[in-house]
Amino acid sequence: MAAIDRVRVMVLGDSGVGKTSFVHLAANNEPVRAPGWTIGCSVEVKLHEYKEGTPGQVTYFIELWDVGGSEIIVTRDMSSTTLVTVLSSFMI
Repeated sequence: MAAIDRVRVMVLGDSGVGKTSFVHLAANNEPVRAPGWTIGCSVEVKLHEYKEGTPGQVTYFIELWDVGGSEIIVTRDMSSTTLVTVLSSFMI
């Protein structure tokens, strides 16, 4: 059995723009019925078959990280060593 490649996608943006609706739709192929506020973050996962049914087919395990809109995250100084360390852990 071939190894499955793993992809992490962080969905960031202002509060109320539809991040949760987008992540739910992408992961479940259906719209969210009653979206609420995301406190902190939530993670949805999906197995995606890229080029399904062709010789170049590749399976990806996708993590969709829905990060709640917050001024703390949006306005944080990107030169911060702490923030760069935290964000780099998502780049594995």
